[in-house]
Amino acid sequence: MHLQVEHGLPEPTLPHQWDTYSSTAKFTLQSGAYGSGKTLTNAWIILRECLEHPGTLGLAGAETTPQLKETLQADFEALIAGYMLAGLVKYHGSDRKYTFWNGSQVLFWPLVGGDAKRQRHRIRSLNLGFAVIEEVTSIPEATVLEVLGRLRRKIGSRRLYASCNPDNPEHYLHGWFVDDPKEGFQLVKSNTYANPFLPADYIRALEQSLGHEMAQRYLRGEWVNFEGLVYKDFRRETHIIEPKPLTGMTRWAALDFGGANPHALLWFAEDSQGYVYVTGEWYEAQVGLDAVAAAIKKDEVSVIYRDHDVADSLTLERTYNVRGLRPAKKEKMPGIATVQQFLKPVGQNMQPRVRIFNSCKNLIRELGRYKWPEGTSARDPGNEPVKKDDHALDALRYGLHTRYFQPGGIMTVNTRL
Repeated sequence: MHLQVEHGLPEPTLPHQWDTYSSTAKFTLQSGAYGSGKTLTNAWIILRECLEHPGTLGLAGAETTPQLKETLQADFEALIAGYMLAGLVKYHGSDRKYTFWNGSQVLFWPLVGGDAKRQRHRIRSLNLGFAVIEEVTSIPEATVLEVLGRLRRKIGSRRLYASCNPDNPEHYLHGWFVDDPKEGFQLVKSNTYANPFLPADYIRALEQSLGHEMAQRYLRGEWVNFEGLVYKDFRRETHIIEPKPLTGMTRWAALDFGGANPHALLWFAEDSQGYVYVTGEWYEAQVGLDAVAAAIKKDEVSVIYRDHDVADSLTLERTYNVRGLRPAKKEKMPGIATVQQFLKPVGQNMQPRVRIFNSCKNLIRELGRYKWPEGTSARDPGNEPVKKDDHALDALRYGLHTRYFQPGGIMTVNTRL
C-alpha cells in the first residue's frame, strides 16, 4: 500500500540525527544538549518501525506520563497527524496505545511514575519489536535492562533507541557507553551549536543564563559532574588524546600501592616544550607484588615515584629486582593544587600542561568522579576530598607533584628539570 501522507514535522536531516535514525546497533543512545533535535528523531524512529515492520509492537517511554505527553508523544502526534486524519492510525486512550492500519502498535507508557518496581513488572509481560526511551538518564538501570530483555518479538528490529541530556560520569549509562562500552551499543553525541535551525537569540539566552559549568552539559553536550568536583578544569575533549610517539621524551612512572584496593601504576613523558603526557596505566586489585613487579618491567623507566609503604618497596627491590623506586611527595592538598595547575590551559595556545592517552581508562574515570564532601567548602584548609575512586589519582599526584613542585609553585612550561 503506497501512501501519500503529509508529515507534520520535518525529517531528521542533521548528521547526528541521521546517525541515530540509521543506526543498526542493539542499543543506540542519543546524548545531546538542549535543542539538538533528539525528541524529533525519536518520533521518526517510532513511525519508521511501525511502517517497516507491519504487526510489530513498540514501547515509547519516559519517566512520567506528563513528561511523555509534553515531549515525545506531542512530537509523535504532530508527525502522524495526517495518518490520524485519514483514519489510518487510531489512539486508544485507556491503553495509551496507537494502532496502525497495518497491525503495528506502539504503547506510550511511563517507566517510573510513582512506582518504578510496578512499572518494571508491567514491562515484563511485553513481547517487543522495538523500544524508544526519552530522557533515559532518569530511568533506573533495572528498568532499562528489563526493556532490553523484552526485545524478542520476531516482527521488528528488536532495537532500543534512547535519548538524554548528558549527566555525570558516574551514571550507569556512561559506564555502558563510554567507560567500558558494551558490544552492540552505540553512542551518538551532539550539542546545541550543531543545530543551524535554532534562533540565535535562543542560544545567546542559554549562554547567559546557564553559566560555564551547566553550559558544559546543556549546550556543549559533555558528561560532566560539576557539583563538588575537585578537578573542575578536566575536560575529556581537551585532556584526552590518542597515543603519540614518545621519541626523545623524558619518561618516569608513579605507583600507588593497593592490595584489596587496586594497585595503580602510571607512566609519564615530558616533551621538549615541557608538556606532560600520561602515556599508560596498570590498575589491578587483589594481586601480589609479583604482579606489580611484572607490570613495572613491561615498560621500565629509570624513576618510579612510589607510595610510602616501605615494606612493599623493599620487597619489590630485593625480591623482584625492581630499580628506580623513590619516595613520593605525598602531601595531599599541595599535591591536588599541583594537579589542578597542570590541568589549567596555559600559554598563547591555551593548552593544558598535562594530557592523557585515551588508554588510561581508570584515571580518566576517576578524574570525572573525585569530589569534595557534600556541603563542605574546597577553600577550607582542613577539608579533603572523599576517599573514593582515587587510586590512579594518587599516582597522578605523586607523578606530577613529586617531580615538579618547588617552593613558590610548580615549574612553568619550557623550564626543564
